[in-house]
Amino acid sequence: MRLIVFLICTGKCIAEIIDPSCTFYGDDGLVFSNQSTSCKNVYSNTACSTLFPGKEVVEGKSDERPLSCFTTVNPQGTEVVTDIRRVAITSCPQRCGYCCLTNDYNCLNSEVPRVDCDIVTKEMCQNAHWFDILSQDCPKTCGLCSTERCKDEIDNCNSVMCITIGMELFVKENCRRTCAYCDMESVKLQCFDTNSNCGEWLKNGFCSNSHYSEAQKRRHCEKTCHLFSKKALDMFIQLIVHRNCGAARESRFRRFLCSYGFILKTLIVLNKACLITTVCQLYLRKLQIPSFLFRLETIDISSGGLMKFVSVLIQA
Repeated sequence: MRLIVFLICTGKCIAEIIDPSCTFYGDDGLVFSNQSTSCKNVYSNTACSTLFPGKEVVEGKSDERPLSCFTTVNPQGTEVVTDIRRVAITSCPQRCGYCCLTNDYNCLNSEVPRVDCDIVTKEMCQNAHWFDILSQDCPKTCGLCSTERCKDEIDNCNSVMCITIGMELFVKENCRRTCAYCDMESVKLQCFDTNSNCGEWLKNGFCSNSHYSEAQKRRHCEKTCHLFSKKALDMFIQLIVHRNCGAARESRFRRFLCSYGFILKTLIVLNKACLITTVCQLYLRKLQIPSFLFRLETIDISSGGLMKFVSVLIQA
């Protein structure tokens, strides 16, 4: 199949992208998207530069990709030859700006993602801490379609089923992705100290001393001083609330269980000291959950302790 494109210039002629693959409309017309080069070449970079000579594809720029990636040039016009383009996609997708056409991007994002895929950055896609959640919910955005992910076993899973009494076991087995039963470690936010003296520094007032900047405290003693960035805070709340609490807002009782019970259950399942201390004191405070909920590690979820605890709170 061939698409013939004729370029006619009147007055000043401005270079334009001929093949619109992996582009979007910017202020100056078509420019390359962040998915155009967010993969690796199959061949070596040197080989790809030799096979497809020309300008380098740059995200956000409108300079045409190497013509040999998709075309032959003749006096009658520029032909977009799909066979030539297919070779470029399978051999040198980064060099030719065709990453979005590879198998890694050949799927759809989740219809009900726990994270807004539109705000996911390239850095997040490449961060190991975000891999599990993004491979499940935003695989197309991050180019993770070829990664084996947690999935639903049936086609008609929906958020109402997730909170329907009596369907817990069914959705846990058949609707793991829709109902957020994928590995709970996927919502883990790592925090750690880089200095072995943080314990002593804490006793000496390092974490509360205004003489030291927040950046210094985070760089050396993030875990001990219970510090996370605001962005991490907002994303964590999105992860555990956005997807799992939508339908529950219709009922006061369900809303209570959503804002308290699910978050508590999430933290207990993770059972990480860093999360227990930091999330309780920072993340839950943003949701205005009372301070007496901080002692989560004393709740035995396996014996129904969580629900008993929630019942007491409802009556309070």
